[in-house]
Amino acid sequence: MKKIYSLCVLILSGTYINAQSPTITSCNLPIIGDTIYFLRVDTTGLTEGNKGANITWNFSSLTLNGQKDTTIYYTPSATPFPTSFPSSNYSATDNGSAFQDYGYYDNQTTGTTLLGGDSPQGTTNYSDTWQLYWFPLNYLDSLGDSFKAVFNGTSGATIRRQGTSKTVADGYGTLILPTATYPNVLRIKLQETETDSVFFGASFIGSSIITLTQFYWINPTYRNGLYYYQTIVNIGGVNNDPKHAAYWQNLKPCLATGTYEITNNKTVNVYPNPFSSQTTLQTDKVFKNATLTVYNSF
Repeated sequence: MKKIYSLCVLILSGTYINAQSPTITSCNLPIIGDTIYFLRVDTTGLTEGNKGANITWNFSSLTLNGQKDTTIYYTPSATPFPTSFPSSNYSATDNGSAFQDYGYYDNQTTGTTLLGGDSPQGTTNYSDTWQLYWFPLNYLDSLGDSFKAVFNGTSGATIRRQGTSKTVADGYGTLILPTATYPNVLRIKLQETETDSVFFGASFIGSSIITLTQFYWINPTYRNGLYYYQTIVNIGGVNNDPKHAAYWQNLKPCLATGTYEITNNKTVNVYPNPFSSQTTLQTDKVFKNATLTVYNSF
């Protein structure tokens, strides 16, 4: 079955609803062309810490375990399966995966939906698509969704998946990592339960139930995360990685492309974007004491 790529892994940064609690928007997703590196840490005795307001999560003593993960983001037309999901505008793959699976998403300013996945081993189609995230996202916001999918393998195996998920922004505060201290961090909790039923031809082989709990710490300056912690409980199947955690090696600033609503009543248009030497910014309101910062994403 196709690996679900974390876009939480993927959603980062944004504006503020106040000086303490960050807000996440679609500006904070990794963009096409990004390569993100995750440095895994030793999880012995490690927990996710407390939820709530004004929390300090002190993970300054994390120890690297030598493992490094890589996620690369593509336009779907640049992947080996450009026509599998015509409505997809965003794709991601784990570059270290032995199966080289590609996830395909519908990525909009209001949220991100998983449409399916493809690999040399087979294709996963979601008949009931899975909304992973929605925007804007503030402290204590939550979203539940259900999903159904079928994996058709090239070997003749079929896996039927159905499940539910719940995402909640369960805390904000300060995150302390071995590399730096980050204030104004929002923590997102994703809980997922799924049942996989395996068939070969018309014969039922077996099933397993997987419960996945993920936590992501996000700072409103970057379009990729700071740190994540994950636990997996697999009933009836094989679980070789019950718990792992990692922090991001290469932080990238949040970049606005096109038009984004930056407050409830102020809109900025940037065109053309991307640009080489000149662009135009147009707004329907007057800003006072504003600062404009331009980044080169390449």
